[in-house]
Amino acid sequence: MTGVQTCALPIWLIALSKSAAARLYESFVAKEVEKEYRAIVPMLPWPEGSFRAGIEGKPAQTDFQVVKHMGAICEVSLTPVTGRTHQLRWHLEAARSPILADPLFGGIMIAGGLRLYSRRIAIPAEGIDATCEEPAGFVPK
Repeated sequence: MTGVQTCALPIWLIALSKSAAARLYESFVAKEVEKEYRAIVPMLPWPEGSFRAGIEGKPAQTDFQVVKHMGAICEVSLTPVTGRTHQLRWHLEAARSPILADPLFGGIMIAGGLRLYSRRIAIPAEGIDATCEEPAGFVPK
C-alpha cells in the first residue's frame, strides 16, 4: 500500500515481505507513524488539549480536539503520542468522558457498539497515508 488511500473499512497495514515488515516495525519504534482516532464521548470541558496521565506506571500522552458538538455529547479527534494499551480509553475515562458503549471503561451503553474508530494512519517515509470514512451509524441518533 502506497500513496493516499481512502477506505470505508478499518485500516489494516499488511507487510508482504520480511523487509517490508522490518521497515513498518522500525517506523513504529521510531515514532514515525501518525495516527488519528475518532470517538463519541459525553461533552468534554475543554475544546482541545493533551491528556498526560500515566498508565500502569508508564508515561502516556494523548492530544485531543473536539470536532463536533451534538448536545450532551461530542465527537473528538484523538492523537496518541505514546502507544499504551487502551490509552485512549484510559484517558477519556480519567477525564470523566468515557467513550460511548465502552464496556471496559464505563461508557454509557447504547446500541451499535463502541464509538471509537481509526480515522487515519500515515507513515510519511513509506508514502503511506490512509484515511477512513466514518462508519455507518457512528454518530448515535
